[in-house]
Amino acid sequence: MTAYRQRAMAIASLLLREGPSKASVVRDSLSEPGAWRILHDNVYGWFEKIDGGIYYLSPRGMKEPGEWSAGVCGGCAGLEIAEEPPAGRS
Repeated sequence: MTAYRQRAMAIASLLLREGPSKASVVRDSLSEPGAWRILHDNVYGWFEKIDGGIYYLSPRGMKEPGEWSAGVCGGCAGLEIAEEPPAGRS
C-alpha cells in the first residue's frame, strides 16, 4: 500500500468519525498538510465536496477504505465503514 493511500484512508476514517468537515479541520486534526490536495484531487473517488470547502465521503468512499483497512493501514486500523451516512447526513 502506498503512503498516499494510507493518508487518504486516514482522511476517510476522520470524515466517517467526525462527519462532513472543512479541509482545514481535516488538515489540523490529522497534522496532514496535504489534506486539501488529497480531498480536492480525489484520486480514489472516495470524497465529495458538499459545500464551501466542506468534504464528506462519497458512496464509493463509504465502501472501499473499509475493504483496504483490514489490518494493512496502521493509521486506520479498525476503520469501519457504514452502509449509510450517519443520521442527519446525506
